[in-house]
Amino acid sequence: KWKVSLRQAKEQAFTNYPLFDLGNLSHDLPDFCGVIRYETVWTIEKPEDFCVLQLSGVGETAQLWVNDCDCGAVVGKPYRFAIAGKLKKGENQLRVEVMNNMAYRERDPFSTYLPLPPTGLTGPVLIG
Repeated sequence: KWKVSLRQAKEQAFTNYPLFDLGNLSHDLPDFCGVIRYETVWTIEKPEDFCVLQLSGVGETAQLWVNDCDCGAVVGKPYRFAIAGKLKKGENQLRVEVMNNMAYRERDPFSTYLPLPPTGLTGPVLIG
């Protein structure tokens, strides 16, 4: 289960966004340009069993934090992050921030006819 919030480009504050399933948000938010924050908590018994987190679908740039530890940003596939040593036994916090393409808001004559990449997390989060 994800808590989702949005921050428009050039704004400081995030606002809550009701989300039921991961998927392309460009259909519901066709003019949105900014950051989509996904937060969740999960419990694990053996943190040493997990060393990689992979986001199977992202539109377009993703940054990951595990337990408030910055795991870096990825601009293209594969959206894979090293998480070894960042997990603990019990509850763990996961935060993913996805930044989408500026063309959703600022369409110039050239980009008007180009298909845009999806917005948000569009697929499952895999941990192994």
